[in-house]
Amino acid sequence: MCASPRPASPAPDPGPEPAPPRAPVPKPAPEPSAPGGAAWWLLGASRPLLPPTSEPLPGLLVYEGFISEEEERLISRGMMREAEPAWKPGTFNGLSINKRWGVHCNLRDRLVSAPTHPLPPYLLETLGPKLAALGHPKLRGFEMNEANGIIYKRKLGHYLAAHCDDRFLSREPICNLSLGGSCYMTYGRVRSGSKKGLQSAGKEEVKVLLKPRTLQVLTGEARYDYTHGISHGDLLDEERISVTVRMSPVTRKGAA
Repeated sequence: MCASPRPASPAPDPGPEPAPPRAPVPKPAPEPSAPGGAAWWLLGASRPLLPPTSEPLPGLLVYEGFISEEEERLISRGMMREAEPAWKPGTFNGLSINKRWGVHCNLRDRLVSAPTHPLPPYLLETLGPKLAALGHPKLRGFEMNEANGIIYKRKLGHYLAAHCDDRFLSREPICNLSLGGSCYMTYGRVRSGSKKGLQSAGKEEVKVLLKPRTLQVLTGEARYDYTHGISHGDLLDEERISVTVRMSPVTRKGAA
């Protein structure tokens, strides 16, 4: 009698197929730096252009929510707590309470002097990178070295008279950040041939709402062809705080 053939043993289970090897993750390129450790935003490095929230008139770039509430508190606390420079009542271009850091622009003698009080870190470290990240061509190479803090109190009758920032001592972009309280700022086109170029044509006025944490950047026509000011009636809260930063190359050594 012949024996029946044994059934073939089942093939061993090879198990799950091995996963393909992962491609190496590229390391991000290091941020460029300048000799002496200067920040990349001073190099004019190319960055993506972030569109403004609005452009109410040519060259006026408005960015709402430019800083966070935490950054707003950081800057406001720094401005209020530091002993120097001190807040002082001001009558230049209206009524307000103000302080300044950085270089001093002497409008009478047409000179820019070295700073008495350098710009504080809470301004440089917060605004510097964020301004550069906007990627706007007018802000490439922008190195703020002058800043003005201003407090407007409605009960004290404060206001900002219509004016143009100096066209020669400071470079083109002027950056103003609203920190507390809302207002309307009025822009008026300068009449050709007007005395000192400070009278605006009423038919060409534009009112711009400035909320807390809003940045406005004045370039081009908005910088050179329009006055800007805040009437007392356009202060929408009891108090408004703002800070303006500029780039004004030093023309003489020594503090003012």
